[in-house]
Amino acid sequence: MNRFLMAMSFGAVMTFTAQAVPGSMEFSYRNGEPIEYYGYSKNETYDVAIRIADPTVIGAKVTGFSVQLPVTPEAVTDYMGWMTTELRLENKKNVADIELTEADLTDGMLTVTFSEPYTIPAEGVYVGYSFTITDKNGESTNADGIGGPKDPIAVVNADDPDGLYVHSSRSRLKWTSLASTAGVSAMVVNLSTDFGEYDAAASIPATNYVEADKESTIPTIVVNHGAYPLTSFTYSYSAGNVNGTGSYELAEPIAKLGDTAIVDLPVGSYSELGTYDITVTIDTFNGETNNDAFKSSTGSLHVLPFVPTTRPLVEEYTGLGCGYCPRGYVAMEEMNEQLGDMFVGMAFHTQSYETGCMVTVTNANFPVPVSGFPSGDIDRQVEMDPSYFPSMWPSFQERIAPADVDVTIDWADDSYSEFVIETTVKFVENHSDANYRLAIALVADNVYNEEWGQSNYYSGTAGLPDTDLWNLFANGGSKVYGLIYNDVVAYFKDVKGIPGSIPSEITRNEEINYTYRILKEDVKNIANQDFLNPDAKVHAVAILLDGNTGFSANCNKSGDLVFDNNLSAVKAIESEATVESVRYYDLQGREVASPASGIFVKAEKLSDGTVRHNKVIINK
Repeated sequence: MNRFLMAMSFGAVMTFTAQAVPGSMEFSYRNGEPIEYYGYSKNETYDVAIRIADPTVIGAKVTGFSVQLPVTPEAVTDYMGWMTTELRLENKKNVADIELTEADLTDGMLTVTFSEPYTIPAEGVYVGYSFTITDKNGESTNADGIGGPKDPIAVVNADDPDGLYVHSSRSRLKWTSLASTAGVSAMVVNLSTDFGEYDAAASIPATNYVEADKESTIPTIVVNHGAYPLTSFTYSYSAGNVNGTGSYELAEPIAKLGDTAIVDLPVGSYSELGTYDITVTIDTFNGETNNDAFKSSTGSLHVLPFVPTTRPLVEEYTGLGCGYCPRGYVAMEEMNEQLGDMFVGMAFHTQSYETGCMVTVTNANFPVPVSGFPSGDIDRQVEMDPSYFPSMWPSFQERIAPADVDVTIDWADDSYSEFVIETTVKFVENHSDANYRLAIALVADNVYNEEWGQSNYYSGTAGLPDTDLWNLFANGGSKVYGLIYNDVVAYFKDVKGIPGSIPSEITRNEEINYTYRILKEDVKNIANQDFLNPDAKVHAVAILLDGNTGFSANCNKSGDLVFDNNLSAVKAIESEATVESVRYYDLQGREVASPASGIFVKAEKLSDGTVRHNKVIINK
């Protein structure tokens, strides 16, 4: 699949189970994880809902649902099930505009059957239940004693914004999506269908991007609504003045009702830049006419002169004295190794946990407000624990950036006293009143100091991932010495961007150049100390900020330079000095005579008396 076409994610994977009775399915956000429970430990009314807007179930009918409600009948009253087109409150109470019906509560299971099945429209539907806790000290109905009136909402460990909405009369006064903090509802919704034997639905992203004058494809969800495995289909498409047809043979059949596949359907070439409506229609199912009411899907098609490479900006907030901050260290190192040049990371060390050391930006000048450590953000959009970086990064990378960003770094002259950073930004669209600006930073890798010890609350902790990086902390002491730090923010004076660095009048596909200079003598920590070791490496990071939101629209990083007070001598060493001896140290600073697999510091003594350090990964 061409990544640049995936401008809009199709959402989390849902659970669909074909039933023994033809024409019925189940829908749930459950993912196989064990059921847990969430609540507020108060006597109050709860309203709990999910939203069903997945394109694969459009046209199916909601007939009812079931969900665990781990309370005894004596502890709860007014348990109801409902459907609504929107989550709405009147006089602080939930209002359902489709149906509200009594529920059955038996052995801790709430079951609802609606009087009128409701056909799921393209815009989706909310399905929910309500109940009032009258005895928060009541017993749990679960054998393990978990749940009960204190925590009555059944959830599983997954994250989809439509997977759990909660309102309550005392603790949660507005409808709120809680999936990112509490998990998703364990509700299982019953669906019925009256599709034909040869029906199939199509769903394309709402927004699609293609490059002009190139054959294009659209990622299309194909849903089997029929009675047989779908092995092949024909389709048609139209966008602007381009119309066409095609056929598609599936490598694996879409086996049964409710099963889906995502296929890249060729939809022609477009020479005229602009935005068009595009419609894709599945015309036949295994050679038979497709009469599905949802056989067609429409979205927008943006024809661009080029497609930018989107690089999410990952910012970490950390400190040597923060015992939980190894979470961020591991996440950043893992992403660096896995993503290479696609990863743009910046580690801000905090004065809350370091005196000088690697602190170059005060807490008050951090790009986003930080409520605790470790912390971080992606594209400056939302604060998160750094351990979420690897799982969250792909969703940010799927979006289409408004411009490409390139950046280089070099020395101004042979005195090696000043860095010159050149940025080039190229937009895909014209703008007459743009509000963008550049933020430019110097970032350092291979930073170390034998006196720096990373506080470590994970010493001796069982159950951590068995990786080289986590083992540094699981097997280390309360402080871990000898670590090599990468992505350290070494100089960053315009964190919120440089006014005037991007003009307000922008012509698409034209280069916007900007030059930024940094004196090497100004690269110091907030204690005005030189803190980079001579063989540290530095690179530039250029961030294109949206001036209206403060979010990162795109970013990039340059190649490396060696940061050294006498660079000419370093060059001579590299070309003339020879290696006389080699020693290896683990990341706690202990010499290792014969290193096995893992990450080590390699110390090479050169013929001119200098010692060169590098981090190496050894696999045996």
